[in-house]
Amino acid sequence: RLRTEILDAQSQFETTKNIVELYKSSVIPTTKIASSNAKAGYSAKKVPLSSYLDILKTERKQELELLAAEIDVELAAVRLENLLSSSSGVRFAPSRPTLFQGMSESSEMPEAASMGKGTIGPSKPKSRPSDSGSSGMGGM
Repeated sequence: RLRTEILDAQSQFETTKNIVELYKSSVIPTTKIASSNAKAGYSAKKVPLSSYLDILKTERKQELELLAAEIDVELAAVRLENLLSSSSGVRFAPSRPTLFQGMSESSEMPEAASMGKGTIGPSKPKSRPSDSGSSGMGGM
């Protein structure tokens, strides 16, 4: 399944790159020539204003289509990169919890769990002999 997605992403990337190249090498230059010809014709009063405005509108539309195609290339590249950087062998979680050694047959928890360098988890309070006659407030 991953291989199929990678092949699809590669195909999409190549297709979008080809579309951008087509716009840059053929569509946009041809439209710019038509636009400059329409401008010259309008200046010479041989082309009506509506025709000149239509050419300008078409030119802007094609420039926006080129930008959209360039965005598609970037999106396809990101998709392909994400697919290639992930593999089916990557696991994000261990197969069993590591803190309690997998909770084996005996469900006893360890007395203290390490919680990083120099720290340990809570432990059972140690009992100390109680002072008789003390209120627990330091003799107050």
